[in-house]
Amino acid sequence: MKVVILILSLAFALLVAVFALQNANPVAIRFFWTEARVPLVLIILGSAFAGAIVTLLLAFWRDFRKKRKSRADENPAAKAGGGEDGAEGEESGAISGSKHEPGGK
Repeated sequence: MKVVILILSLAFALLVAVFALQNANPVAIRFFWTEARVPLVLIILGSAFAGAIVTLLLAFWRDFRKKRKSRADENPAAKAGGGEDGAEGEESGAISGSKHEPGGK
């Protein structure tokens, strides 16, 4: 499956490159009060590159969240709010238990 995705990605990249090279004439780019004449090939390739970077960052974010969730599923103490060894849960129980002693009012 990975080979198929790689082949399709390379084919799409080749199509974008051919399209960009066939549209090499300069165009006017306006941004707020500035204007520049830039070859359209740079706009097309720059947009494709920016899209690839955004897709890569989203894939990294999804992978990071998936790994963090699997670690939390492996460690039930962290999921319950305690530390890795559960020591924080014991301390908070001891502190809250002292508030409810009969002579503590």
